[in-house]
Amino acid sequence: MLQNMTEYKHKKELALVRFLSKYFHNFFKIIICNLIFGIPLLLLGLFVWFADSIFGPGNIVILSSILFFIYPFYAGVTGVTAEIVQEKDNLKVTGSFFKHVKENIKPFLFHGLFLYMSFLITFFSGLFYSSLAKNTSGFYIMLALCIGIALFLFVLSFYLPLMTVKFQLSIKHIYKNSGLMTLFEIKNNFFVIIGLALFFAVCSTVLIIINNKMLFLFALTLIILLIVPGTVSLIINFCIYDSMFLRIAEKEGSGQTVNFESNKKGVDLGTKASPSHEPPMRGAGGSSCAPTKKISGPGQPQIEPDKNIKEKFSDINIDLKKNDDDFIFYNGRMIKKSVLEKLINDERLTTNDDGER
Repeated sequence: MLQNMTEYKHKKELALVRFLSKYFHNFFKIIICNLIFGIPLLLLGLFVWFADSIFGPGNIVILSSILFFIYPFYAGVTGVTAEIVQEKDNLKVTGSFFKHVKENIKPFLFHGLFLYMSFLITFFSGLFYSSLAKNTSGFYIMLALCIGIALFLFVLSFYLPLMTVKFQLSIKHIYKNSGLMTLFEIKNNFFVIIGLALFFAVCSTVLIIINNKMLFLFALTLIILLIVPGTVSLIINFCIYDSMFLRIAEKEGSGQTVNFESNKKGVDLGTKASPSHEPPMRGAGGSSCAPTKKISGPGQPQIEPDKNIKEKFSDINIDLKKNDDDFIFYNGRMIKKSVLEKLINDERLTTNDDGER
């Protein structure tokens, strides 16, 4: 026990070193990712700026709409940085970026709309209650509530992209699970906020020391287009990646769980696990989800194999465009696509052998 605690503390101490190692080792890839993301960001930024100049300068409704338009492309940034965190070999930034954008465009459009509307509602609600609070102090409670909701939505945005990219879950379960992690992963959320604050502090320091206005605008543009998107995504994913998989995987060798929430399919985000990127293939309640075989012998239960493989795996949607490292929901747990395909192939071979016999 003491040795495990020592190892855990040692890993935490090395977290910053590991992040810096990943960041600078893949810095060129992050730059490429930011350049690809920067093209639609620049074009959409010009479009929003032009629309704002027509309908009234400084219109917060128009200016903030860029969040909705650009968010589908953020799927590409999330996918690339997630693979950097996974230390995936032979990462091809361009191919990975567009693959993740193509596969996740619909849910990310929904996320963008949700975050855009949430921002507007909390922003105008905050302005409304702050003006009322000047005359009636009781409205400070509503103002504090608006600030709390805004903070919750801000942290929620850490989890939505990564969970959408790495898991095949419905929108409902993505938001439910992300919301639970927003509430209960306080330590990791704190680390993300501290990391983002330090990063933007460094960027602000660089900009502050520039006195020339044109040089300042040039440096600001470079930082936004080449540094910010990928770095922000990497900080977030690095801090929450392991935790997200630990909450979904089942703890090896232990039946202890903390039930925060389970969706209808049985994903238990309260389940603690060892830090492995491949959750054990076990179903809800500790039951195995591997194909059952007939076991003979004294004292052994007689379990008949399924007669129809297609019927057995009919509820699985294996998207061939997904990476082998991506996870697919089956029998109450997230399982790697490569593992699940091997599972199906093994069952097919087993059924064929039984038929020949």
